[in-house]
Amino acid sequence: MKVMRKKLAELTAKDKAKKVLEKSKNDLEAFIFDMNDKLTQEMYEKCSTEAEREKLTKLLSEASDWMYDQEEDAKAEVYQDKLKSLKKEIKDLKARVYEFEERPKALKALTDMLNHTKYFLKSVKNFTVVEEDRIFTEVEITTLEKLITDTKKWRDDMIEEQKKTPDSEKPKLLVEDIALKLQALDREVKYLINKAKNFKPKPKPKPKSNTTKTDGNTTKTDGNTTKSDGNTTKSDTNKTDKAEKKKETKIEVEEPIDKPTDTKEEETKTESKEENIEKSEKDKEEPTEKSKHDPGEL
Repeated sequence: MKVMRKKLAELTAKDKAKKVLEKSKNDLEAFIFDMNDKLTQEMYEKCSTEAEREKLTKLLSEASDWMYDQEEDAKAEVYQDKLKSLKKEIKDLKARVYEFEERPKALKALTDMLNHTKYFLKSVKNFTVVEEDRIFTEVEITTLEKLITDTKKWRDDMIEEQKKTPDSEKPKLLVEDIALKLQALDREVKYLINKAKNFKPKPKPKPKSNTTKTDGNTTKTDGNTTKSDGNTTKSDTNKTDKAEKKKETKIEVEEPIDKPTDTKEEETKTESKEENIEKSEKDKEEPTEKSKHDPGEL
């Protein structure tokens, strides 16, 4: 069982090594083919001299012949080393081509960033506030202004230097350097923007109350309240318009007060009423009596 496992492991290792070898051969062959094609392109021709292209073409041709001269049992490391040596020879040319292609894009990005930063600086200078509520210090504004000036001067000077340098030589103005200048501007602007976002104005101190006495009248000033001759006027600084309140007038109706009657007068009235009743009863009885005593009248 152990022997079978060992044999299986050996077969797996050989299969893996074979795949690595095939990949190494293919990588080298693909690189040779690709570079032979690129050396004929306008971009590579512009960034190299004719002598340099001839030298590289010769190296690629020799590498191709070398590949087919290798034995079948050659190891993958041999092809990998050959590929590394070819890349090293072509490294400078590929770097010049990269700079030639990417430099205009990087310069445009830097110019856009300069314009954006100058506009931001102008806005900061025009932003006038009370001294206590200032967001940016003079040092911060001066630092940003100097950074803009220095970056613009560096860009213009380096562009002039690059114009004097042939494309087939190592460039003076590198994409990496442009990126560093752009990052410096971006970092400074972001710092100021974050400071503005997190800025909190200092709380204003409350005004002290002052009391003045004049001819017995007291005037007291305490923020928004003023008292004079017992009358109080309140002004609300947050409200500019006040609606006048209508005064409601309440009309009180006095109910008539009943005067108390004199008890004696009431008794007199009561007695007179009783006398009148008795008199009327007597008047009714008198004709009856007459009819009894005077029959002749019947």
